[in-house]
Amino acid sequence: MRAGWIILFGLAVPARAQFWEPLGRGSLAWGNSAIVSLYGDTVLDRLLAGGNFVYMVNTVDTALCIGQAQWNGERWDSLAHRIQFWDGELSGAQPTYWFMRYRGDLYASGAFSLYDQELGEFSRGAARLVPEEQRWEVLECLNFSSTGMAALGWRDPQDTLYATGTTGSLCGYPESCAFAYDGQGFQPWPPWDEIPEDPNNYVGIIFKFRGCTYMSGTFLDPVAGTDWVSFIRYCGNGWEHVPGGEGIWGLKDVVIQGDTLLYVAGSFHTSEGAPGNLVVAFDGENWNDLGGGLAYAPSPGSGWVTDLLLWHGELYAAGMFTHAGGATAPKIAKWNGQQWCGLPGDHLTGGPKLNEMAVWRDSLYVCGDFEFADGVPANKIAKWIGGDAVSACSDPTGVGEASVEDTRMRVWPDGAGNWSIELPTTRSGPWQMTLTNVLGQVVRTALLANGKGRMSAVDLATGPYVLTAVNGTRLRYVTKVVRP
Repeated sequence: MRAGWIILFGLAVPARAQFWEPLGRGSLAWGNSAIVSLYGDTVLDRLLAGGNFVYMVNTVDTALCIGQAQWNGERWDSLAHRIQFWDGELSGAQPTYWFMRYRGDLYASGAFSLYDQELGEFSRGAARLVPEEQRWEVLECLNFSSTGMAALGWRDPQDTLYATGTTGSLCGYPESCAFAYDGQGFQPWPPWDEIPEDPNNYVGIIFKFRGCTYMSGTFLDPVAGTDWVSFIRYCGNGWEHVPGGEGIWGLKDVVIQGDTLLYVAGSFHTSEGAPGNLVVAFDGENWNDLGGGLAYAPSPGSGWVTDLLLWHGELYAAGMFTHAGGATAPKIAKWNGQQWCGLPGDHLTGGPKLNEMAVWRDSLYVCGDFEFADGVPANKIAKWIGGDAVSACSDPTGVGEASVEDTRMRVWPDGAGNWSIELPTTRSGPWQMTLTNVLGQVVRTALLANGKGRMSAVDLATGPYVLTAVNGTRLRYVTKVVRP
């Protein structure tokens, strides 16, 4: 029998490597039923899933979940007392967009309506879990269906949460597209008062980065007064344009790495004036297109990234795309600071996109519109079991663009906040050591007299870097290091 083939009923079929595995049998799918959010909760020690599904299917039974579910590593169950009623129709449930922990409490945000027993009223868009009773409660004031507030987040909360959406009112305050939330109640958000009024204003994500507050959406420009903008920042003295970020429209997710680097993802393209395609990096002043970014081959002006995730020092992107940095990478890819790589396997087939990723118990999970994972029925959700395996990778770019990694240079942490360095030769010194970040900026230098020494890693942001050693004879060694 040929290696790599299995003989079955007299026919030769290729053996299928397994890089993904299903979780039970996933959601019971019909129509547009989908899992749209994942969250690895370390307090409950559960993987949480949200969407407009009604059932989640285990290998031996089916759980009625109605838009929210929890996975304990072996089976699916509903999450707490079910957050919403179900009329018995199979058309789906009102979706949960995301879960988040904020000041110790678990919050959910979505299009669901939650009934308040005391007030006899419905509230929509957000809820908080009461762990002692395993039930969801409305927040400090009701969010009626007539208001424009559509989401509470963003899903990686900082010191403040924001209720955002189209123009509406909360808690009797004047209408706005953004209200601040501190875990005790909603308050008006003063920076919004400087945005020109317009019934079509819309706010998506608000977050803080390097001392400024950034806001995405579609709203009248507070700087120019008449034009529409989608990405601006407030640095204490008023709103300003983000340098070079005027072409970023359709922002869907952001990830901040150590408060020194911001990754932004969405549906923007360089052809529309953006600094990159679907995903870019920003240090507060300068942009990096991350090797040309991502692309959707069936429609080059289309495609998007819906979710970003930092895991083991690498950036993962998921959404609707087919290529990353020119390499084939359908729906999911990872950036290691120098190049993009796809994840192998005949994976996640049956639909064109992924919705979200999460890490739970140090494993990666994805959800989307797929039906199979490596040929096995998965129904919208799967777990990565492929380890460090990659498929196609793009050419190295950005950091260390002209360099080839040389693993003969050894680098390891010494436990005192330094990296110990040992070059393959102690001769031909001294050696000039240069450490660069993902934007190609030099963040640290050192001089090694004899090919052995240390470089401080104190105060460096977590993530990947490139370490280069060069001597007077132009002998050169390069390797990637990761600050955990």
